[in-house]
Amino acid sequence: MMSPLGRSRPGGSRPFCLVTLVAWLCFPVGSRAEVKETNIESLATNSELIVVAKVTKIEDAPASLERDDPSMPPLKVATARVLETWKGGPVREVRYIASPDWTCDTSHADEGERVVLFLSYEHWRKDRTFFSITHAGRGRMPIREVEGKRYAAVQDDVILPAGTPTISEQKTTRITLPASEQDRPSIVVTHPVRSIEVGRLRGLTKQTPSVK
Repeated sequence: MMSPLGRSRPGGSRPFCLVTLVAWLCFPVGSRAEVKETNIESLATNSELIVVAKVTKIEDAPASLERDDPSMPPLKVATARVLETWKGGPVREVRYIASPDWTCDTSHADEGERVVLFLSYEHWRKDRTFFSITHAGRGRMPIREVEGKRYAAVQDDVILPAGTPTISEQKTTRITLPASEQDRPSIVVTHPVRSIEVGRLRGLTKQTPSVK
């Protein structure tokens, strides 16, 4: 059975994922699948919590946290102090899965970073201690300051409304390989990163009917 992200649930085929210059693509053996594009409205609708937060700690996930793909490296979880809440009840901090749980998952966290997080629960997991980043990591948008304004980086398969102003920079990324691919050379790619002004991003989420 395929999930809304266009992938099989645990036990199905496992594609190998890498970053190209324009998108995150998955290449399974014998056929091709990919995480489907999404937009801000869908990210907001499918998230139970949207916050601006600062990551204070990253640690190994507890053994009790169910895994999606056991061939992936051990899970990491992040704790972040909430600075602003855009959707959901007020909370002081959030804890979420901060590493890939399958091969096209881009979930990540850097200690000390400020980030916009679209968070939800994976409903197949029994452990509700930790959120997941919505849409296989695409709901993580790290913040940087440019000329006194805050900008949030948006992955290429998150579609913004036509005409939305963005800025761009080149970023180098090293891909984490699953255990089944560890004999291959490490993959390092350079790709463009789009960023949207944080206030504008918040305005787009507020246009979603479910976000008050």
